[in-house]
Amino acid sequence: MIGGRTQWAALAAVAAGLALAALGPRVSLGGEYLYVGVVLTALAAMVVGGASAIHRRSEDGSIWLPAERETGIQVPTPGADLATAPDHRIKRRIRRQVVAALDCAPEEAEARIDAGAWTDDPLAATYLSSDRTVSRARRLVAFLRGDRIEDRARRRAVAALRALRGEGDA
Repeated sequence: MIGGRTQWAALAAVAAGLALAALGPRVSLGGEYLYVGVVLTALAAMVVGGASAIHRRSEDGSIWLPAERETGIQVPTPGADLATAPDHRIKRRIRRQVVAALDCAPEEAEARIDAGAWTDDPLAATYLSSDRTVSRARRLVAFLRGDRIEDRARRRAVAALRALRGEGDA
């Protein structure tokens, strides 16, 4: 889109150059040398006008803007809701899965989870138990490794749940 005085002047210079180049042979008032002068003037006008138009377009940034892109349909990623879920919600979800995976009554399964008897992994058992806490030594080791103990315990609880279900490592 053309706008502004500079761009209009550049367009006028290109048009004048084209007109001089087209009419140059017909307007031969001074001979061959005048014809060469008219053609050179026309070429100079086109070059200056074109360069001015291109320069102006590159200055305002319109030449560099990408085309509008269609976003399309966004498909939800499985487990994306867990990325921002609070820890208690994730813990409750894992606990429900363990209750469902244990081959006993729900009340007995809850008691086994609280006692930490549902798995051989003490860190996983502690994560889901409401009565147990992670020892200071384990917290110190996790801190020295640069790992959050909650994340490590959550991973171990999920691994223990998968082992309980008979799922392999994936």
